[in-house]
Amino acid sequence: MQTGARNSVIIVKSWIGQGFVAAMCLIALTAGSPTKANAAESQVTCEKCHLTEASQFSRSVHAQSGFECQNCHGGAKAYLLEPAQLSVYTPPTSAPGTTPATRPAFDHGETFRGKPTRAQVPERCAECHSNVEMMNPYGLRTDQLDRYKTSVHGKTLYTKGDDHVAVCIDCHRTHDILDAKNPASSVYPEHVPDTCGRCHSDGARMSTYGLSSDVVTDYKQSLHGQGLLKQGDLAMPTCATCHGNHAAQPPGYRNIGHVCGQCHQRTATLFKESIHAKFPNFAPCVGCHAGDPVHRPHLIFPVTRSPEQLVKTYQPLWENLVSQHLSREEIDARLSQAMREGRAKLAVELRTVCQRCHVNRAQEGHGVLFTQIDQEAIDRAQMMDETIQRTELQFIKTSGHVEQTGRGIILVKDEAFQLEQARTQLVSLAAIQHTLDEKQIVETAGSVSAICDQIEGSLKEKEIGLRWRYLSLVPIWAFLAIFAGALWIKYKQLRKICVVPLSAREKLQ
Repeated sequence: MQTGARNSVIIVKSWIGQGFVAAMCLIALTAGSPTKANAAESQVTCEKCHLTEASQFSRSVHAQSGFECQNCHGGAKAYLLEPAQLSVYTPPTSAPGTTPATRPAFDHGETFRGKPTRAQVPERCAECHSNVEMMNPYGLRTDQLDRYKTSVHGKTLYTKGDDHVAVCIDCHRTHDILDAKNPASSVYPEHVPDTCGRCHSDGARMSTYGLSSDVVTDYKQSLHGQGLLKQGDLAMPTCATCHGNHAAQPPGYRNIGHVCGQCHQRTATLFKESIHAKFPNFAPCVGCHAGDPVHRPHLIFPVTRSPEQLVKTYQPLWENLVSQHLSREEIDARLSQAMREGRAKLAVELRTVCQRCHVNRAQEGHGVLFTQIDQEAIDRAQMMDETIQRTELQFIKTSGHVEQTGRGIILVKDEAFQLEQARTQLVSLAAIQHTLDEKQIVETAGSVSAICDQIEGSLKEKEIGLRWRYLSLVPIWAFLAIFAGALWIKYKQLRKICVVPLSAREKLQ
C-alpha cells in the first residue's frame, strides 16, 4: 500500500513537471515572433486616417456625450498597420482635410458597417434615438422616427424609395451635429430658414415635386421672418414651428387657423365668434394676412401695427409738429395724413383686404343677392379702419405728451402706468377686430380713448399747477428785489455817515 501510494505521487509530480515545461515552451513559441511584429506595427485609430471627419466629430454633441465612431459605423477602436500601410492610409497631419480619395479599400473587420446610404440614415440614427433608456438622461423624445415616417419626407422615402427627400443628416449635418440650443447649430432658430432653404429654395429640385421654390424668400420678407432675422426675436415662428420638425407636414388650407392659433390663442378664440368662422371654405389667417393666400401663404404681414411701432414711427413727427406751435386741428390733420400713408404701404391693408372677397358683383343673376351683403361688409371694414386709426392717433399723442412732460421736473409715474393700460387695450383691439363685432370694437376703442383722456387731464392739471407755482414766486422775487434795493440804499447811507474819506482824514491830522 505504501509502495503504491509512493508511485502515484511520483507519477503526479511527473505530470505536473511535464505540464509546466510544455506551458513554458508554448508561451515562448507564441510570444517570440509577434514581439517582432508588434515592434513593426502601429495602432491606428479612426482619426488618424479620417482627419476631416474626426475634426468635425470632435465638436459635436455626440462626442461631448461620450459616443464614438463605432456607435454608427461599427468596426474596431484601433487597427494594427504596418509602416507601408501607414504611408498609404494616413494623410499628413499638417494638412487636415487632404485625405487621398484614391487610396485602396481597407478591411475594417467583420463588425464594420460602413457609411449608411441616405435611405438607411433614419434607421441608423433611430438605433439610439428610439432607445428610451439611452435618450431619457438627455430628455429627448424617442418617437422621432415614427414621426418622420408620417411626414411628407418620410412617406416619400419609405413608400416611393425616393432618397432625394430630406433625411436626418440634411438638417442636423453628418458628423458635426450640434445641440439645437447652440447658436452655431444648423437647427438653431435663426438658421432654420436657410437649412430648409437648401432644398426648398432649389428651383430644379422643387419643380420635380411641383412645389414653389419661393417659400423661404417669402418667409424672410414676412412679419415672422423680419422679426426673427432682423430683430433677433427667437420667439418668432420658424418653418419647424408651423410645419413640425420631424413630422413635417404642410398645414391644410382649413387647418392653418389651428396652426396659427398655437401662438395667437386669443385671436383664434375671437375669430371663432366671427361670421367668417362659419364658412368652411374660408381660409383662416392667410385669407387676410398673406400677400397671396393661395400661392404665397408664407408671405405674412400685419393688418395693423403694434403700439411700439406706432410710437417709434409717429411720435417724432408729433413732437416736431408741436414744436412748430401749430393748432391742435392742424397737428391732428397732418399726423392722420402721415398715418394713412403709412397704412397704405402695408402689404395687407385693412381698407382693401375685405374687398378680396366682397367685390362688386355683376348686377344680374345670383350676383344681385350678394350686393347688399358685400356693401355692408365694405362699410363695416371702413368703420373698423376709421375707429382703429382714430384710436391709434390718440394713443400716439398721449404717449408723446407723457414722454415730453417726463423730461422736465413733473413726475409722470402714474400717467406712465395708465399709458401701459391703454397700450394693453390697444393690443386687445387688434385682436377683437377679428370678431367683426362692431359693439366690441367700439367699446374697446372707447376704453383706450377714456384712458388717454384721463392721462391728458392729469397732465394738464400738473402743468397748470406748475405754472401757478411759477407765478406764485413772482411776489416773492419782487419782495426780495425790493428788500435788496432797500439794503443797498441803507448801505450807501451808512457808508456816507460812518466812513471818513482819506483826504479828509489827512486834513484833520
